[in-house]
Amino acid sequence: MLSDDAYVGCADRERVEWMDDDPPAFEITRTALTGPGQDGRPRYADARLLGALLRRTALSVQPAGWVKAHTCSDRFDIHAKMEDRACDWVEGARRYLDSTGDTSLVREIWPVLKRQMDAFLALRTPRGLVLAREWVVWGNPVGYVTCEGAGLNAFIYRALVDAGHVGRAVGDTVDAERYEQAARDLAGAFDRVLWDERAGTYASAWFSDEVKALPANQRHQPKIAREGNRLEPTMFSALWALDQGLVPEARRDRVREYLLQHRDQAERLMTFYYLFRQLYAADTAALDREVLDTMRLKWADMIAAPGQVSWEEFSGASKAHVYGMFPGYFLSAYVLGVRPEMPATSRRILIEPRLGDLTSAEGVVGTEFGAVTVAWSVEPERFRFRFVVPVGTTAIVHLPCPAKNCELKLNGRTHDARTEGRHLCFDLPAGRYDGAAVMDRSAPSR
Repeated sequence: MLSDDAYVGCADRERVEWMDDDPPAFEITRTALTGPGQDGRPRYADARLLGALLRRTALSVQPAGWVKAHTCSDRFDIHAKMEDRACDWVEGARRYLDSTGDTSLVREIWPVLKRQMDAFLALRTPRGLVLAREWVVWGNPVGYVTCEGAGLNAFIYRALVDAGHVGRAVGDTVDAERYEQAARDLAGAFDRVLWDERAGTYASAWFSDEVKALPANQRHQPKIAREGNRLEPTMFSALWALDQGLVPEARRDRVREYLLQHRDQAERLMTFYYLFRQLYAADTAALDREVLDTMRLKWADMIAAPGQVSWEEFSGASKAHVYGMFPGYFLSAYVLGVRPEMPATSRRILIEPRLGDLTSAEGVVGTEFGAVTVAWSVEPERFRFRFVVPVGTTAIVHLPCPAKNCELKLNGRTHDARTEGRHLCFDLPAGRYDGAAVMDRSAPSR
C-alpha cells in the first residue's frame, strides 16, 4: 500500500520521510487499512505507523528546540526547519493519543514537544503573533514569506491547544495550562491584528520591516498587495482560520462566506484536503456534490494512469505519493459517512452519509471500534439503508430527509427521530439495522 513520503521515505527523489504528510496519512490508514493484531485478528485504525513517525521526528530535535520537517536523513536545506511541519507533528501526537489512549508514547516525546512549543512562543512579537515562515502549502501566495502569517499562526494556535491536551494526559498540568493560556492569548492577537472588517475575513499576514535582518534565503517577498503592514486577505487566510478553530462564533458566517466566494483560488492539490473539510462543514447538498465533482475532475488523470497510485500534484511532481490519496478518506468519512468520535474512549461513532448526486453507495469503514459496514440507496420519496454498529459502541445517526416531513422505519418498525437541519437524527446501540427514511404524507407541511 502506498505510504511514500510519510511513513517511509519518498522512494523516487528525496528519500526522507515528511511529517507534514500526516495529515492525511493517518486518516487514510485508520479508515482503509488493517494491521495484524493479537491472535491473528485484524487491528483496525492501526496507529503503530503514526506512532513510529512521531517517535522518529522527536529524535530529530535540534539544540534550539525545533524538530526537523523530514527525518531519517542528514539532509539540511531550506526544508529542514519548517515550523508548519512541526505543527503537524504536535497535531499527530494528539491524534495518536485520542485514537489509542496510549500515554506511554506521548509521555516519551513530551519533553521534546515542550521544547518545540517553547521555541514557537519565543518567536512572538509585541503584537502577540508568531514571526516565522508562513504556512508552506502549495499555492499559498504568502508561502515561505517570513511574517506574522495567518496560516502559521492559526496552526500554532491549534498546536498550543493540542499541547495542552497532551500535557494533561501525561499529568503535566502546569505546562498544559501554560499552553492553553498561550493559545487564548494568540487567538486574541490574531483577531485583533489581522481582522479586516471591510472584507469580513482575516488579512493574510502582518508584514513588517523586521524581516530585513534575516538571512537572504529567508527574505521571500509576498506575491499579494500590501496595505500598510497588512497583506490583503485571500481564501487561504480564511481557510486556515476556520479549519483550525480560530474564528469567533460571531464572525464565522462572514468568514465562511468569504471562503466560499473565493474558493476558486484553490488550484493545487494540497489545498483541497483543507478545502474539502470546510465544504463538508458547511453542510449543504450543493457543496457535497461539489466535492465529488472536484474529485471526478481533478483526480481523473491519476485514476487513468497505469501506476494505480496517487500523485503529489494534479500533474507533475512525484507519481507515487501519499498526499493525493486523501479522497479515500473523504469517501469513507463523508460519503459512506462513518466518523468515530474522538477521543476513542467515548465509544461513539457518527454515521452521516453525504451522497451528493450518487443514488447508492456501500462499503466498509475501519474505526477504532472495528469495521463499520454501510449501504445506502436513494429512491423516490425514501432513503434506504443497512448498517452495523460495532459491539460496545453507540452511534449518532444523521440520515438525509427525502422531504420536509419524514418518518423512520427501522428493522420493520416505526422509530422515533428528530429533524435537525436537513438530517433525520437518532441514536442507536450496537447492532444490525435495516430500514428507510420515508416521506410522511400524513404529517402537515412545515
